[in-house]
Amino acid sequence: MMNHAVIDGAAALGRPETLAGREIPTDVLLPQLAMILEPEAMKERLQEQIFSSLQERERFRIRACEIPQIRYKPESSCMVTYRLDIEDMTTRKTGELALCGLAYPEGRSQSHWEKARGRAVVQPRFGKPVVYLPDLEMLLWSFPNDPKLRGLPYMTDLSMLRREVMPEVIANTFGSDWHIRHIAHAMIRYKIGHTCIVRVRLHLRHGSTGKKRSAVLYGKTYDNEDGAETYRNMRRLWEGEARTLGQLGMAQPVAYQAESKSLWVTALAGKTLSAYTMTQPKFLALLKQAAVTVSALHQSPVSCSGIITTTGVMAALQDAETIIGRAIPSFSRTLQRIVKNLILQSQGFGTRPLATLHHDLHLKNMYARSGKVALIDLDNLCLGDPLYDIGRFIASIHTYGLMQNLPERRVKQVNDAFVHAYRSHVPWEVPQQLVDWHVTTALIVKNAMRCAKRLQSGPLRELADLIERVSRDAVVMDELNPPSERSTCVNSQAALQLNG
Repeated sequence: MMNHAVIDGAAALGRPETLAGREIPTDVLLPQLAMILEPEAMKERLQEQIFSSLQERERFRIRACEIPQIRYKPESSCMVTYRLDIEDMTTRKTGELALCGLAYPEGRSQSHWEKARGRAVVQPRFGKPVVYLPDLEMLLWSFPNDPKLRGLPYMTDLSMLRREVMPEVIANTFGSDWHIRHIAHAMIRYKIGHTCIVRVRLHLRHGSTGKKRSAVLYGKTYDNEDGAETYRNMRRLWEGEARTLGQLGMAQPVAYQAESKSLWVTALAGKTLSAYTMTQPKFLALLKQAAVTVSALHQSPVSCSGIITTTGVMAALQDAETIIGRAIPSFSRTLQRIVKNLILQSQGFGTRPLATLHHDLHLKNMYARSGKVALIDLDNLCLGDPLYDIGRFIASIHTYGLMQNLPERRVKQVNDAFVHAYRSHVPWEVPQQLVDWHVTTALIVKNAMRCAKRLQSGPLRELADLIERVSRDAVVMDELNPPSERSTCVNSQAALQLNG
């Protein structure tokens, strides 16, 4: 068993998700949901289970239990994150511990437990590294242990970063003669079982000249090999024409480490567009610059393994219809009608241009500095209709406006400004009918589905109203014509056949 002092993972999990009893679904294959989603009940259970001995249970007392993250797959599994406040009764000091729990249908947890206890683990701040609750068909991992992220200890332990990780990253970035004088790190975002992002601040000294310099780098570890493809594509974009001409702003990729499945990039100066309010005059100017940056990405060829097709989007729509309809029965018939219309409309799309998509465009993934806008989180790059990206971004603007309680008139003004700026910088047609189709689809497949999986019934009901309103106001597509000869593509494939 490895034993490392690590940074606290609880702070990067976000705010707790409040659950009223009526929000907990009834699932015949996951009857334990009522128990595992009740923080007070789990506080008592975890007090009895996570510590290794009676002596530890008496010394350490769980004072509070919150649930920052939930990922629910009906009749399949439920991932629950617990954030615990623990008091040391000897010193009277308190600390936090993050626990990731995975619950399975009856009889399916034992094999996962056998696999989990055979892996190398890191001793957490409190209690056992991995805990098995057979009566709840649940496994629990104590941070920095994670069900899938093998590279997490490398990213969260300062001594491992200094000794094993950063020398290679520094050599790739600045040269082999630079050495660490001081290092500090902080966890920025942690999606249990998926990714973790850390920020590392460095003070360096050159071995030959004695020159000093400071730097900030970001590292992201993955649960799979996606980081390797991301690094290759980011290198191609970094060396590409759009970036060198200043049209595509992005962070510089500096290293990929296969052992920890971690990607490293330089920090960008500035702040995200989400830091601005949409009522500021400056926001519209920055949004137009963002449209220029997105258009440059869409016209920059890369080799992606993923392709977005209408067939895949239709399947996602039908899945969303089932899950959202189950979460909000009163919205079910309306959603069925909207999805049916979207599927019928998609049959008239014809052939669309094929572009390099960001796949996760929203205000927090856009950095502004000196009037320019750069893109971050380029680890979901794929190929597809460029309006897929535009629709998802505008859907995010709608939800941002909903959260900020902004007038619909202002949200429309913002969205129209972005589309107009984008349209003027690409060689393909941007029909408003298709934009509206992708916006409605994104609100269902991405935004509403996220709330449904997290059991956030309040925001989901607000999104249901938004989906109905946006769908009602969308431009009618009955007379949608095939794209004109202006449509071109930027990748090796001739075009994207969206009906197959």
